[in-house]
Amino acid sequence: MNQANVDKYFGPEQAAGYDDRWRHTAGARDAMHLLLRLNFMGLPKDARILCVGAGTGAEILFLSEAFPGWHFTAVEPAKAMLDIFRDKAKAAGIADRCEFHEGFLGTLPASEPFHAATSILVSHFIVERQARVSFFRQIRARLREGSLLVNADLSSALEPTAKEILYEQWLRFQTGRAHNEGTFADSPWKGNVEFSKPAEVVAMIEEAGFKSVLPTFQFLFINGWLAKV
Repeated sequence: MNQANVDKYFGPEQAAGYDDRWRHTAGARDAMHLLLRLNFMGLPKDARILCVGAGTGAEILFLSEAFPGWHFTAVEPAKAMLDIFRDKAKAAGIADRCEFHEGFLGTLPASEPFHAATSILVSHFIVERQARVSFFRQIRARLREGSLLVNADLSSALEPTAKEILYEQWLRFQTGRAHNEGTFADSPWKGNVEFSKPAEVVAMIEEAGFKSVLPTFQFLFINGWLAKV
């Protein structure tokens, strides 16, 4: 996803209503946050965490409360989304534990290696395979030996008929309504999201230099993995 698309889909108007628009899907978010806590609870008390595509800061706000000694670097190319998170961090009293970087990961200044990284529903917006491998490789380059990555993306290996059935469930999840119009084939994801099979996502993460890539989460089309450096 280039900056023009970031501004189009995550601009000021979209950012202002982002949290309210997804509030009814909190159950899936909470499950992912539980997974993050379980995966990361063995990290040092003063761990440094890289959050790529931090959005309005939900995962950092959760982790900062669960692990009060940690520090976070939030990387987010959408200024409006990052501004909302900055305000939330100030209100929560954690702004001094956060670095706010507006831009893509490649523009983040060099720093000491991180103990862990998150990339939650981000890499599927990179539709070209080698660019996606490069994205994971950039994350790998920021991490110390033995560190962890939690990645989640939209992904499916289902055949077309089954995929359409699951897409109806996805629309219910998104809208909170039982009856929705639309098919997977005409979904707004077309051209904007690379809907890779789970095995293909694992292969890209491994190609970027990670090992022990384990599936740890699946909800409708959302798949999550834990990887080690």
